[in-house]
Amino acid sequence: MGSKATKEIIITTAARLFSVQGYENTSVQEIIDTVGVSKGAFYHHFTSKDDILEAIAMAYVSDGLELTDSILRDSAIRGIRKLNHLFVVLQQFKSRHAETRAVVHRALDGNQNLKLEKLITGRLRARIVPLLTAVLDEARALGELRIADTREMAELLFVVLSRFKTALRELVRLGADRETAATRIGFYERAICSLLELPEGTINLLEPHLNLLYPDNGTPPSTRE
Repeated sequence: MGSKATKEIIITTAARLFSVQGYENTSVQEIIDTVGVSKGAFYHHFTSKDDILEAIAMAYVSDGLELTDSILRDSAIRGIRKLNHLFVVLQQFKSRHAETRAVVHRALDGNQNLKLEKLITGRLRARIVPLLTAVLDEARALGELRIADTREMAELLFVVLSRFKTALRELVRLGADRETAATRIGFYERAICSLLELPEGTINLLEPHLNLLYPDNGTPPSTRE
């Protein structure tokens, strides 16, 4: 088995174990035993369980960013429409990768993983802020936005959207009903419209995120976020 293949098998095996029994309940030794490799082979690729979680998370993030890039290259959708389309497509992406997303979010819920969450957030910011800036620049060129400093606004939007992601995770943990979730999501939708100086309803967070949390039309969320 090649080095690259060994690394991929360790990652996929660990992801499956994290999903079934939880990140905290899975030991490095259990991953080693399940894969059937030596400790030396494991530590050649990873220094800790956190390293594996980071690899799982960043592979998921990279796939999402590739999708984001493809949307930005789509000249058929422009400006604010592109931003709304991005929200819809990314929620569809999250639905297709619900198990991976749940593994990462459950692991990051523990206080011991705050450092890892900060690292992942930093890497996301480095990629997402320029993408958001490009969308805002396009909307400004079309006369849809009056914001002068699109880069600074993109930074602010990233902060708001990061907090929004945390709010969605809180809704999942609480098993919130659809009405409660709609109220919370609606708050962020209005906040973003206000930041961008757009009429209420211009930005659509409600529909795609309710569909993500409640694919069964009303069943409270369990592991989805």
